[in-house]
Amino acid sequence: MAKAHDMVATGRGKEKTTFSDLNQGNLFQVNAAAEVYVSWFDPNGPAVMPKSAAAIKSSIPLLCVVGSKDRTAPSQDYIFDKAPAHPMSKFVTVNADHLSVPTVAIDAVTTWLFTLRP
Repeated sequence: MAKAHDMVATGRGKEKTTFSDLNQGNLFQVNAAAEVYVSWFDPNGPAVMPKSAAAIKSSIPLLCVVGSKDRTAPSQDYIFDKAPAHPMSKFVTVNADHLSVPTVAIDAVTTWLFTLRP
């Protein structure tokens, strides 16, 4: 993180280089622009979902989908409950691991989106 912060501070935020990424217990290298890496991995950055949810100013419908087999899946109070409540908001758990949530959640997302139609 220090390397990426230094690059951004010295005007080299758009420059790509190699950074470490720990995902699902696996450490690997990613090639990214320093400003993108900071925005994603900085503990105070915009990718911190609980912080972003708490910063939502008005009550809007929110869908949060997690996988039952995803060992990194947060509980409902980690992100979802931090956003302003809305009667059409929904927290859904699907039978999926981290990588398969988007595919397995298609029906749940589609169904929820149709509930938003006027």
